[in-house]
Amino acid sequence: MKTIKLFMLLLCSIVSSVLLGSCSADDEIRDKQDEVKAVLEVGRNSYSFGNAYWACKKDGSRNDGDSLYDCELEFFSFDYYRTIATGKSHMPSKFSFMVISFKSDVKLEDLSSMIVKGGEWSMQGAINMPKGNGESEYYLAEAGDKPNSDLMIERHGDTFTITINRLFVDFERGNDHSWFIIENPFVFSGSVTKVPERYQ
Repeated sequence: MKTIKLFMLLLCSIVSSVLLGSCSADDEIRDKQDEVKAVLEVGRNSYSFGNAYWACKKDGSRNDGDSLYDCELEFFSFDYYRTIATGKSHMPSKFSFMVISFKSDVKLEDLSSMIVKGGEWSMQGAINMPKGNGESEYYLAEAGDKPNSDLMIERHGDTFTITINRLFVDFERGNDHSWFIIENPFVFSGSVTKVPERYQ
């Protein structure tokens, strides 16, 4: 999976640097109170993704001359980009992430709302990916042969609500590469941070 390999390469290439900017603990607590973490459930286990980021890069133009962007929504089980800015020694021993990719006529920073039809977005990720070498507990991808719902994005100020009412996830076990499909609703509501330019 290309995105997973890119994240592993990124982790291996990180060097310690100074973390720019901070916010108070009180502000962070207030911001978190209204957030809804995205959750995937596998049997009796739940895996949450409470930190979200976005990135959009220009990808040519449409026939009418307007710009077209390759966009990604990235969801992590921890504050990924803030953590790697302090050096990879601060990484958790295991973490989970999901990346949803799609094309858009506008950057997400200029967005009020949009709908991406099912089949026009893709998803991949991993659950319990180790910090170093080794297999993740699960690798994730959208089940392309299933009727996945539309990707719905709404923005109100700094808060995004991201919804996929029916998400069929293809889970591949890292230890033996057997797989199974689970249907999960996917809902995230909260702040979505732009991926720093040097990591795009």
